[in-house]
This record gives sequence, C-alpha cells and structure tokens, in this order.
Amino acid sequence: MTGQPQQVLPRTLAISWEQHRRTRELCAWLGLPLHEVTFTASRLKRYAKLAKQTLSLLSQHRPKVLYVQNPSLMLSLLVLAARPFLGRYKVIMDAHNEAVAPFTHAYWPVTSLTRHALRSADVTIVTNAALADQVRDVGGTPHVLPDRLPTPPFAPTAPLKLDGPLRVMVVATYAADEPIAEIIEAARMLGDQYQLSITGRETKLPAEQRARLPANVRQTGFLSEEAYWELMRDSHIVLDLTLKPNCLVCGAYESLALLRPMVLTGNPATVDLFGKVAVFPKEHDAASIAECLQRSRAELGQLNDSVLSEQPRFEQRWLEHGRRLRDKISSWI
Repeated sequence: MTGQPQQVLPRTLAISWEQHRRTRELCAWLGLPLHEVTFTASRLKRYAKLAKQTLSLLSQHRPKVLYVQNPSLMLSLLVLAARPFLGRYKVIMDAHNEAVAPFTHAYWPVTSLTRHALRSADVTIVTNAALADQVRDVGGTPHVLPDRLPTPPFAPTAPLKLDGPLRVMVVATYAADEPIAEIIEAARMLGDQYQLSITGRETKLPAEQRARLPANVRQTGFLSEEAYWELMRDSHIVLDLTLKPNCLVCGAYESLALLRPMVLTGNPATVDLFGKVAVFPKEHDAASIAECLQRSRAELGQLNDSVLSEQPRFEQRWLEHGRRLRDKISSWI
C-alpha cells in the first residue's frame, strides 16, 4: 500500500501486550514506535511483569501521544490510570471487537471496565461504523479505520478459473464464534464437487467429529505463514464465518489482498466493506452455508472480476481514513 511515512513521529509511543498484524502494520504506517511487551506465565505474574515494563516505558519516553491495543483491557486501564502521573499524554486506543462489545467475556466487571476505557480514551479506533456507534453511545470518541490489506509473501496471482471441484479454504481456529460443525455438514451435503480445507489445530475439533469427517473435508493442522498464504492462493474461494456481531474477520482482508473472492458472515460492517467480493449465507446453518457455496460456484467469474476492481478502491478508502488519523496525531505533538 502506498503512502508509507518515512520517519517515526516524535514524542509518540505504541504499546501492545500481544503480537498482532493489524497493530504492527498500522503503527508502521502511522510512524509510531511499537513496543510489543509480552510474557508467558500465570495470569497474576504475567500482569505484574507486563505492568512494570509498561510503566517503565512510559516513564522513560514521556510521550505526548500513546497508542495501545485493546485487548488487552488491562493494558488500556493501566495507561489511562497512569496518565495523570506520567505526562497527561493523549491515548489512542485501537479497540478490537471484544474491546467494544465483549463476546467471550460478556459479564461484569469486564463490561463496566470496557465502557470506562471507551469513555476515557481520547480516540478509539474501530474497524466499522456499527462499532463506532457503540463507542459514541457510551460517551467515547471513535475513529473508523479498517485493517490495512496485508502484504502476502509473494505477488498475488490472477483469480482462479473453475477447473474441477471448487476448492474452498476455511479460515478457522475452532473458536466459539465459528460454526465449524455446520460448515462440515454443509460439505457433506454438497459432495465431491466441493473440497474444503479447514485451517487450525485439528485436535481442537472433538475426536468424534474428526472420525466422521466427509471425504471432501480435510484438516490442514496449524500452518506456517507461508503455507497459509499458499493454501489461499491455491483456493477458488475463502470461507471465514463468525457469530460475533459486526466482526470483520482477518480472512476477508487477506483474501482481498491475494485477489480471492470469499464467503463471509453478512453483518452490516462486512457487507459494507466486502459486499462486492463476497457471498453471504442467510443463516449459519448447514443448508444456508451449502446454498451459499453453490452460489459462489455459479458466480465465480463475476466474483473474480470484482476482486480485481475492488482491491485498489479498498486501499484508497483506507488511505483517506488513515491520513485523517495521522493528521490528528500530528496536531497533538
């Protein structure tokens, strides 16, 4: 993507307690020096060590503008609480879905602390307008900025024409929000003209289900990054479904970067960004997913044409949103 800053912005700092592609690419583009502070231990020991390292970074750098990734909610609360003592810096909080509308941890006090963080940050970055509305509803200040399109390890190839069975890459980690059982049943209904490859550690699927996989479904196991991209390149369609409301899945950005059409959950945020390059099932049941894959097969030519035209439009729209955020940071420093 064009428009990359050539130097780090002065008096700025970015901290994350996780390693995440979105954070790395966004900080690189904005010119924010990123510190990935990580440590593996029991929860209490981990938080104690990470908090100490974070406070040390703040004391050492004394930034005017601080970017944090949320999750971690604990990181966000820490830097907000420390602000009066360490320079009253502006806080830009990049809030992933769970940080706006908790799904995995949708209980008190997480929900209450989440609202506090959203109200207290100077700017909360969200990926779509629906999440921005939720931030405003609790008194926060949102800035809509989807993920950047990632850079694959090799140049994208032209979309694939149908030359036999439809090859479908299923992006999965076997998380609670993924309708894996329904996807497998859809494959069973469709038969051998559809071949599905499901990513992620195969042992996360119950042994009983693994023993009954249909012949047109294979589990890839955990893939290296290069093998992951190669599987996507060799697939006609990428399927990435989620039960989370207004969640923009990483597989959608990756697919568009590699010029592959997709099957996605039809929430408003996803339809807004990827409506011309994806097909959306009406429900997350097996019959709807099977019907959606049949449509993607029938419309593959049109979908392939759409990804070629939509990729540069997506990049231009991202740059417009990104420049507005960069201008705001520059005004603060």
